[in-house]
Amino acid sequence: MKRIVKIALAGEPSAEKAEALRRLQGALSKTGYTVLLVPDAAQTLLRGGCAPARFKKSADFYTSKMCMQIALERAFEDAARKTAEDKTLIVCDGGVMDNRAHMTRR
Repeated sequence: MKRIVKIALAGEPSAEKAEALRRLQGALSKTGYTVLLVPDAAQTLLRGGCAPARFKKSADFYTSKMCMQIALERAFEDAARKTAEDKTLIVCDGGVMDNRAHMTRR
């Protein structure tokens, strides 16, 4: 049976998460896992021109970021299910709950 494990690395920007992800990928690949790296949703939005200052409310940026994070994680989970490998680890650069600190209940 296919085994898929998903973890998220949390931390502030410039906390060297990208380096940790690369090292983790290298180390776990040696143990037989296929390691898929989910990119940082915030960086993807920023590179695409969606800076927080452009939003009417700062919470709207984090809502967009959370929607992108969910979509990215679902896409990687779908890809993991469709691969031939038996052991897959999905590592997220950040995670859905990272957004919670910046949002209020609606």
